[in-house]
Amino acid sequence: MNYIAILVSYNRLELLSEALNSLLKQTIPPKKVIVVDNHSTDGTNEYLEEIAKSDMKVVHLRLEKNLGGSGGYYCGLREAMKYKTDWISFSDDDAIFSSNYFELLLSHGVSKFPSVEAFSGTVTLENGEIQISHRKRVSNWIALTQTEVPVEEYLNDFQIDTFSFVGCFIKQQLANKIGLPKKDYFIWYDDTEYALRCREFTKIINISSAIVVHKTKIPTKKSAINWRRYYGIRNRILIQKKYSKNYTALKNVIIMQMLAVLIKDCIAPSRIGKRKYAMRQTLSGYFDGLNGIEGANERYLPNSK
Repeated sequence: MNYIAILVSYNRLELLSEALNSLLKQTIPPKKVIVVDNHSTDGTNEYLEEIAKSDMKVVHLRLEKNLGGSGGYYCGLREAMKYKTDWISFSDDDAIFSSNYFELLLSHGVSKFPSVEAFSGTVTLENGEIQISHRKRVSNWIALTQTEVPVEEYLNDFQIDTFSFVGCFIKQQLANKIGLPKKDYFIWYDDTEYALRCREFTKIINISSAIVVHKTKIPTKKSAINWRRYYGIRNRILIQKKYSKNYTALKNVIIMQMLAVLIKDCIAPSRIGKRKYAMRQTLSGYFDGLNGIEGANERYLPNSK
Protein backbone atom coordinates (compact mmCIF):
# COMPACT_ATOMS: atom_id res chain seq x y z
CA MET A 1 0.00 0.00 0.00
CA ASN A 2 1.55 3.31 -1.06
CA TYR A 3 0.80 7.02 -0.90
CA ILE A 4 1.74 10.34 -2.46
CA ALA A 5 2.26 13.45 -0.31
CA ILE A 6 1.28 16.94 -1.50
CA LEU A 7 3.14 19.84 0.15
CA VAL A 8 2.20 23.45 -0.66
CA SER A 9 4.70 26.24 0.06
CA TYR A 10 5.11 29.99 -0.33
CA ASN A 11 8.19 31.97 0.76
CA ARG A 12 9.10 29.87 3.82
CA LEU A 13 12.23 28.09 2.67
CA GLU A 14 13.55 27.14 6.10
CA LEU A 15 10.25 25.64 7.19
CA LEU A 16 9.78 23.98 3.82
CA SER A 17 13.11 22.18 4.17
CA GLU A 18 12.09 20.80 7.57
CA ALA A 19 8.61 19.82 6.37
CA LEU A 20 9.97 18.07 3.29
CA ASN A 21 12.55 16.15 5.31
CA SER A 22 9.85 14.99 7.72
CA LEU A 23 8.04 13.42 4.77
CA LEU A 24 11.09 11.86 3.17
CA LYS A 25 12.19 10.29 6.49
CA GLN A 26 8.93 8.52 7.26
CA THR A 27 9.16 4.93 8.50
CA ILE A 28 6.90 4.15 5.54
CA PRO A 29 8.12 6.71 2.98
CA PRO A 30 5.88 8.19 0.29
CA LYS A 31 5.98 7.05 -3.31
CA LYS A 32 6.27 10.72 -4.35
CA VAL A 33 6.30 14.10 -2.65
CA ILE A 34 4.75 16.76 -4.88
CA VAL A 35 5.99 20.14 -3.68
CA VAL A 36 3.86 22.98 -5.00
CA ASP A 37 5.83 26.23 -5.03
CA ASN A 38 3.32 29.09 -5.11
CA HIS A 39 5.78 31.29 -7.04
CA SER A 40 8.08 31.90 -4.07
CA THR A 41 10.75 34.60 -4.28
CA ASP A 42 13.01 33.54 -1.38
CA GLY A 43 15.21 30.89 -3.04
CA THR A 44 12.62 28.10 -2.78
CA ASN A 45 12.71 27.53 -6.54
CA GLU A 46 16.48 26.97 -6.63
CA TYR A 47 16.37 24.76 -3.52
CA LEU A 48 13.66 22.53 -4.96
CA GLU A 49 15.37 22.27 -8.34
CA GLU A 50 18.45 20.83 -6.63
CA ILE A 51 16.44 18.49 -4.39
CA ALA A 52 14.42 17.16 -7.34
CA LYS A 53 17.63 16.38 -9.23
CA SER A 54 19.05 14.30 -6.38
CA ASP A 55 15.87 12.61 -5.11
CA MET A 56 13.51 11.06 -7.65
CA LYS A 57 10.74 10.99 -5.06
CA VAL A 58 10.48 14.78 -5.10
CA VAL A 59 8.37 16.40 -7.82
CA HIS A 60 8.89 20.17 -8.04
CA LEU A 61 5.77 21.95 -9.31
CA ARG A 62 6.38 25.70 -9.60
CA LEU A 63 3.33 27.85 -10.31
CA GLU A 64 3.52 30.91 -12.55
CA LYS A 65 1.89 33.06 -9.85
CA ASN A 66 0.70 32.76 -6.28
CA LEU A 67 -2.68 31.02 -6.44
CA GLY A 68 -3.11 30.91 -2.68
CA GLY A 69 -3.33 27.75 -0.62
CA SER A 70 -6.48 26.54 -2.36
CA GLY A 71 -4.94 26.98 -5.82
CA GLY A 72 -1.83 25.20 -4.58
CA TYR A 73 -3.77 22.17 -3.35
CA TYR A 74 -5.81 22.12 -6.56
CA CYS A 75 -2.65 21.98 -8.68
CA GLY A 76 -0.96 19.53 -6.32
CA LEU A 77 -3.81 17.03 -6.41
CA ARG A 78 -4.17 17.42 -10.17
CA GLU A 79 -0.49 16.46 -10.47
CA ALA A 80 -0.84 13.58 -7.98
CA MET A 81 -3.69 12.10 -9.99
CA LYS A 82 -1.25 11.47 -12.84
CA TYR A 83 0.32 8.69 -10.76
CA LYS A 84 -1.23 5.42 -9.67
CA THR A 85 -1.27 5.24 -5.89
CA ASP A 86 -3.53 4.10 -3.05
CA TRP A 87 -3.59 7.19 -0.82
CA ILE A 88 -2.83 10.91 -1.00
CA SER A 89 -1.89 13.25 1.86
CA PHE A 90 -2.11 17.04 2.12
CA SER A 91 -0.01 19.50 4.11
CA ASP A 92 1.78 22.83 3.83
CA ASP A 93 5.24 24.07 4.68
CA ASP A 94 4.73 24.50 8.43
CA ALA A 95 3.56 20.92 9.03
CA ILE A 96 6.29 18.70 10.51
CA PHE A 97 5.29 15.04 10.64
CA SER A 98 6.37 12.59 13.33
CA SER A 99 8.48 9.89 11.68
CA ASN A 100 5.78 7.21 12.07
CA TYR A 101 2.81 9.38 11.11
CA PHE A 102 1.84 7.47 7.99
CA GLU A 103 2.75 4.10 9.46
CA LEU A 104 0.17 4.78 12.19
CA LEU A 105 -2.46 5.97 9.71
CA LEU A 106 -1.99 2.76 7.74
CA SER A 107 -1.79 0.35 10.69
CA HIS A 108 -4.28 1.98 13.10
CA GLY A 109 -6.53 3.50 10.45
CA VAL A 110 -6.60 1.80 7.08
CA SER A 111 -6.13 -1.71 8.48
CA LYS A 112 -8.72 -1.31 11.25
CA PHE A 113 -11.31 0.62 9.22
CA PRO A 114 -11.14 -0.95 5.74
CA SER A 115 -14.32 0.75 4.49
CA VAL A 116 -13.15 4.26 5.47
CA GLU A 117 -11.57 6.35 2.71
CA ALA A 118 -10.45 9.45 4.63
CA PHE A 119 -8.29 9.83 7.73
CA SER A 120 -6.52 12.56 9.68
CA GLY A 121 -4.05 12.74 12.55
CA THR A 122 -3.58 14.91 15.61
CA VAL A 123 -2.23 18.42 15.04
CA THR A 124 -0.13 19.88 17.85
CA LEU A 125 1.71 23.13 18.40
CA GLU A 126 5.47 23.08 19.04
CA ASN A 127 4.82 23.07 22.80
CA GLY A 128 2.85 19.82 22.48
CA GLU A 129 -0.57 21.41 22.93
CA ILE A 130 -3.22 19.84 20.72
CA GLN A 131 -4.52 22.37 18.19
CA ILE A 132 -8.16 21.31 18.22
CA SER A 133 -9.19 23.82 15.54
CA HIS A 134 -8.09 21.37 12.82
CA ARG A 135 -10.66 18.62 13.51
CA LYS A 136 -14.32 19.51 13.84
CA ARG A 137 -17.91 18.28 13.72
CA VAL A 138 -20.92 20.08 12.29
CA SER A 139 -23.25 20.92 15.17
CA ASN A 140 -25.87 22.83 13.16
CA TRP A 141 -26.59 21.80 9.57
CA ILE A 142 -28.65 24.92 8.79
CA ALA A 143 -25.96 27.48 9.62
CA LEU A 144 -23.22 24.87 9.14
CA THR A 145 -21.81 25.68 12.56
CA GLN A 146 -18.70 23.66 13.35
CA THR A 147 -17.60 22.55 16.81
CA GLU A 148 -14.03 21.60 17.68
CA VAL A 149 -13.53 18.09 18.97
CA PRO A 150 -12.66 18.47 22.68
CA VAL A 151 -9.14 17.55 23.71
CA GLU A 152 -10.41 14.73 25.95
CA GLU A 153 -11.50 12.73 22.90
CA TYR A 154 -7.93 12.60 21.60
CA LEU A 155 -7.27 9.76 24.04
CA ASN A 156 -8.96 7.56 21.44
CA ASP A 157 -9.65 7.66 17.71
CA PHE A 158 -12.84 9.48 16.71
CA GLN A 159 -15.06 10.43 13.80
CA ILE A 160 -15.14 13.99 12.41
CA ASP A 161 -17.06 15.95 9.77
CA THR A 162 -14.38 18.41 8.67
CA PHE A 163 -10.60 18.66 8.67
CA SER A 164 -7.92 21.14 7.75
CA PHE A 165 -5.43 20.13 5.08
CA VAL A 166 -2.76 19.68 7.79
CA GLY A 167 -2.13 15.95 7.61
CA CYS A 168 -5.36 14.68 6.05
CA PHE A 169 -5.12 11.41 4.11
CA ILE A 170 -7.61 10.28 1.49
CA LYS A 171 -7.92 7.34 -0.85
CA GLN A 172 -7.10 8.12 -4.46
CA GLN A 173 -10.32 6.49 -5.62
CA LEU A 174 -12.23 8.91 -3.36
CA ALA A 175 -10.41 11.84 -4.98
CA ASN A 176 -11.46 10.43 -8.36
CA LYS A 177 -15.09 10.60 -7.22
CA ILE A 178 -15.16 14.03 -5.58
CA GLY A 179 -12.70 15.92 -7.79
CA LEU A 180 -10.18 18.62 -6.98
CA PRO A 181 -10.28 21.27 -4.20
CA LYS A 182 -11.93 24.62 -4.93
CA LYS A 183 -9.02 26.60 -6.37
CA ASP A 184 -11.01 29.85 -6.49
CA TYR A 185 -11.35 30.09 -2.70
CA PHE A 186 -7.74 31.40 -2.70
CA ILE A 187 -7.28 30.69 1.04
CA TRP A 188 -9.40 29.38 3.90
CA TYR A 189 -12.35 27.00 3.94
CA ASP A 190 -11.14 25.11 0.85
CA ASP A 191 -10.22 22.25 3.20
CA THR A 192 -13.58 22.43 4.99
CA GLU A 193 -15.44 22.29 1.68
CA TYR A 194 -13.31 19.36 0.53
CA ALA A 195 -13.92 17.48 3.77
CA LEU A 196 -17.67 17.92 3.38
CA ARG A 197 -17.40 16.42 -0.09
CA CYS A 198 -15.45 13.49 1.34
CA ARG A 199 -18.10 13.03 4.01
CA GLU A 200 -20.76 12.43 1.36
CA PHE A 201 -19.02 9.16 0.45
CA THR A 202 -17.17 8.00 3.57
CA LYS A 203 -16.70 8.40 7.28
CA ILE A 204 -13.64 10.46 8.29
CA ILE A 205 -11.64 9.03 11.20
CA ASN A 206 -8.95 10.83 13.20
CA ILE A 207 -6.12 8.54 14.30
CA SER A 208 -5.09 10.28 17.49
CA SER A 209 -1.70 8.61 17.95
CA ALA A 210 -0.44 10.00 14.61
CA ILE A 211 1.11 13.40 15.36
CA VAL A 212 1.94 16.32 13.07
CA VAL A 213 3.48 19.46 14.58
CA HIS A 214 2.08 22.72 13.20
CA LYS A 215 4.87 25.29 13.42
CA THR A 216 2.72 28.37 13.61
CA LYS A 217 2.14 31.17 16.08
CA ILE A 218 0.04 30.23 19.07
CA PRO A 219 -3.47 31.34 18.06
CA THR A 220 -5.40 33.94 20.02
CA LYS A 221 -9.13 34.63 20.27
CA LYS A 222 -8.61 38.09 18.76
CA SER A 223 -9.30 38.03 15.02
CA ALA A 224 -6.76 39.88 12.91
CA ILE A 225 -8.06 42.61 10.62
CA ASN A 226 -5.99 41.88 7.52
CA TRP A 227 -6.49 40.81 3.93
CA ARG A 228 -7.16 37.15 4.88
CA ARG A 229 -10.32 38.03 6.80
CA TYR A 230 -12.22 38.77 3.57
CA TYR A 231 -11.79 35.18 2.38
CA GLY A 232 -12.85 33.82 5.75
CA ILE A 233 -16.13 35.75 5.54
CA ARG A 234 -16.82 35.08 1.86
CA ASN A 235 -15.85 31.42 1.74
CA ARG A 236 -17.80 30.53 4.88
CA ILE A 237 -20.93 31.87 3.20
CA LEU A 238 -20.18 29.99 -0.02
CA ILE A 239 -20.02 26.76 1.98
CA GLN A 240 -23.12 27.58 4.01
CA LYS A 241 -25.09 28.10 0.80
CA LYS A 242 -23.84 24.85 -0.71
CA TYR A 243 -24.26 22.50 2.25
CA SER A 244 -27.03 23.99 4.43
CA LYS A 245 -29.99 21.68 4.99
CA ASN A 246 -32.43 24.62 4.89
CA TYR A 247 -31.43 27.55 2.66
CA THR A 248 -34.52 29.61 3.51
CA ALA A 249 -33.64 29.57 7.19
CA LEU A 250 -29.97 30.08 6.36
CA LYS A 251 -30.61 33.45 4.69
CA ASN A 252 -31.96 34.83 7.96
CA VAL A 253 -28.96 33.42 9.81
CA ILE A 254 -26.53 35.09 7.38
CA ILE A 255 -28.25 38.47 7.73
CA MET A 256 -28.06 38.26 11.52
CA GLN A 257 -24.40 37.22 11.32
CA MET A 258 -23.60 40.17 9.06
CA LEU A 259 -25.30 42.67 11.36
CA ALA A 260 -23.46 41.27 14.38
CA VAL A 261 -20.10 41.56 12.60
CA LEU A 262 -20.83 45.12 11.44
CA ILE A 263 -21.75 46.16 14.99
CA LYS A 264 -18.48 44.67 16.21
CA ASP A 265 -16.63 46.58 13.47
CA CYS A 266 -18.19 49.79 14.80
CA ILE A 267 -17.58 49.34 18.52
CA ALA A 268 -14.88 46.74 19.21
CA PRO A 269 -11.57 48.13 20.57
CA SER A 270 -9.72 45.72 18.28
CA ARG A 271 -11.04 47.69 15.29
CA ILE A 272 -9.58 51.04 16.39
CA GLY A 273 -7.75 52.58 13.45
CA LYS A 274 -9.22 50.01 11.08
CA ARG A 275 -12.96 50.54 11.37
CA LYS A 276 -13.59 51.72 7.80
CA TYR A 277 -11.39 48.98 6.39
CA ALA A 278 -13.11 46.31 8.52
CA MET A 279 -16.62 47.46 7.58
CA ARG A 280 -15.76 47.62 3.89
CA GLN A 281 -14.22 44.15 4.11
CA THR A 282 -17.23 42.75 5.96
CA LEU A 283 -19.68 44.12 3.39
CA SER A 284 -17.51 42.90 0.50
CA GLY A 285 -17.22 39.44 1.99
CA TYR A 286 -20.94 39.04 2.62
CA PHE A 287 -21.94 40.53 -0.74
CA ASP A 288 -19.54 38.33 -2.70
CA GLY A 289 -20.44 35.22 -0.72
CA LEU A 290 -24.17 35.71 -1.22
CA ASN A 291 -23.62 36.35 -4.93
CA GLY A 292 -21.37 33.34 -5.42
CA ILE A 293 -18.28 35.35 -6.36
CA GLU A 294 -15.06 33.35 -6.10
CA GLY A 295 -11.40 33.87 -7.00
CA ALA A 296 -8.76 36.27 -5.71
CA ASN A 297 -10.04 39.74 -4.86
CA GLU A 298 -7.47 42.35 -5.92
CA ARG A 299 -8.30 44.48 -2.85
CA TYR A 300 -7.43 41.61 -0.52
CA LEU A 301 -4.12 40.02 -1.44
CA PRO A 302 -0.93 39.36 0.59
CA ASN A 303 0.58 42.75 -0.24
CA SER A 304 -2.61 44.76 0.21
CA LYS A 305 -3.17 47.03 3.21
